[in-house]
Formats: sequence, C-alpha cells, structure tokens
Amino acid sequence: MPIMAVPVVAEATPAALSPQILALARTCAPDIHPLTLAYLVRAESHNNQYAINVNGGNSLPRQPATEQDARDAIALLNKRGWNYDVGFAQINSGNFRSLGLTGEQLLDPCTNLRAAALILGNCYARAVQAVGEGQGALQRALSCYNTDSQSKGFANGYVKRVVAQVRYKVPELMDGPINANDAGAPTSPSASSATPVRRQAIAAVVPAQPAADPATQGGEQGAAGQIEEGAFAHPELGAFMSRVSAKGGQ
Repeated sequence: MPIMAVPVVAEATPAALSPQILALARTCAPDIHPLTLAYLVRAESHNNQYAINVNGGNSLPRQPATEQDARDAIALLNKRGWNYDVGFAQINSGNFRSLGLTGEQLLDPCTNLRAAALILGNCYARAVQAVGEGQGALQRALSCYNTDSQSKGFANGYVKRVVAQVRYKVPELMDGPINANDAGAPTSPSASSATPVRRQAIAAVVPAQPAADPATQGGEQGAAGQIEEGAFAHPELGAFMSRVSAKGGQ
C-alpha cells in the first residue's frame, strides 16, 4: 500500500506546492503519496531542480540557474571532494554510490524523486518497526531522511519545517443560504481573530518491512537560510549509505 495523505478540506489544494512535482511524484515515486513528497521537496529545495547545497562550511559563489551551471558546479565539487546535496529532494553525495547514481544524473527530476522515495521509504520502514504505522512513523522517517536519525530531525527543526508546508487554501466562496450556525461563525472577538490558515500533519500508511536499527547522526545546517541540507547530509552508516569520512570537513 503506498504512503497516503488525508487532507482536512475535501478537494482543497495545498498552497505553494508545485504542480510539476505533484505530477512527477505520481509517475516517478508511486509508493509515496504525491503530497508528502511535494511537501518534502518544497522544504528541501523550494522546488528548485538545480539547487545545490554544499556542506561542511563550504559554498558555491552562486546557485546554478541552468542545467549546465549545475553540471559545472557538480564537476567542481567532485574535484574538490566536497560533500553536497543536489536537486529537487537534495540527495546527499554520500549516498550516490549506494544509489548507483551520480550528481549529474540526479539533476533529472524523475531520477531525483525516485531516489528520495527510496530513502524515505527505507526510513519509514525502520520507523514502523519502532512505533507502528501512521503519522508518528512518517515524522520519524522525515527526521531520518534529513539526519539518518529518527530523533535528531525533531531537535534541529527539520520535521517541524516540513510539516509546516502542509497548508490549505481558503475554499471558493459560492452563492447560497447564509446561516451563521451552520457556518460555524465565531461568536467572540477572540475567535474571529484566529489565524485563518489551517495546518494538518501528513497522514501516511505503508506496509511494515524488515529493517536494520537506525544509526544516529549529526544535525543539519542550512545554506544561507535558503536550501536545507538533504537526505543524510551528515551520513555515517545508514540507509543506502556506506561509511564516509572527511566529507567537506564534517
């Protein structure tokens, strides 16, 4: 059974999500609910296909604007041996060998989302072993996606940041009878001043799978507040991961 999301408002469309990512997710990562993957991508790269985040205190002079810019940046980073995250879902370079992919290949949208689905799915299976299926497991999986730890992604704020992407637009106003009681109108000034945006945790259901105990990892650093570090940004030994040392000074 694929990961499933249950929206609070029927037929509502989450704000600020990319239609391109939603469509790609359905095709390239069918075992992950498209909303779940779209929330993750927006938190990771702000829906930027060519986003590259350099870890370990290093940085690029500027973010790539084209595929060729991104390829040139990846070639430079590989030459210098720096640890970096690439693409829509910010796949970490420490995972390339285990995934059988290169940084250049991960510039392809479908390839990038497929890799993200493999990592997130593995993390979710491990979380299910600990807490059973559902929201708790999915949030632990998001933590694992960022840090390869089921807890450190909560401490560094990553899980909260992803869940904060889950917002719904105010529905279309339609002509019809006006009834304050049926509409649930506020009856006090304090109620009427409540924040109009609703947030709902991501709901998920996937089958449990045997998995190894998760390894603990370090936290996450942002790239000038713009791009979050990607899957296993500080990898040691975890899902789809071989032991890596001395990556960009980390």
